[in-house]
Amino acid sequence: MRSQLLTPMIVAVALGCAACGGGAASVRVVEGTVTGVDVAAEGIGLDNEEGYLIGSGVVWQDTRGSWHSGGVPECLPPLSSGANIVLGVVEVPDDHDAIGQPNHVVWIKCRSLPTEVPVSDVTGLGPYFHFCGQVPEHEVCQ
Repeated sequence: MRSQLLTPMIVAVALGCAACGGGAASVRVVEGTVTGVDVAAEGIGLDNEEGYLIGSGVVWQDTRGSWHSGGVPECLPPLSSGANIVLGVVEVPDDHDAIGQPNHVVWIKCRSLPTEVPVSDVTGLGPYFHFCGQVPEHEVCQ
């Protein structure tokens, strides 16, 4: 819930500081391959070895080019990896960061779907990791 409110607040504060003469808020563009998405789809790691916080209100572009507001981006389902993405990131100084993560994502462009996603085994015993190349007929791999 905190991340739901934090990302829009950070952007608003950064823009407000710019209006008060505190300097322009800048968004850093980061491109890479996802190394992991947490179980809540609120945090991701990229192959640049940095972590990023994703608020629930983030705007994102799907692989077909349509924009969405909120929800889980199609390229970042929980516990997945391997998607190629582009992020718009606002960096928050450590002394102003309430949750320990200075890289807050304000927009996401999905360039590809993940190559590894958790899917349920047909036995129903729980989630197992499969590569989409091994289970291409599964709905999350299409």
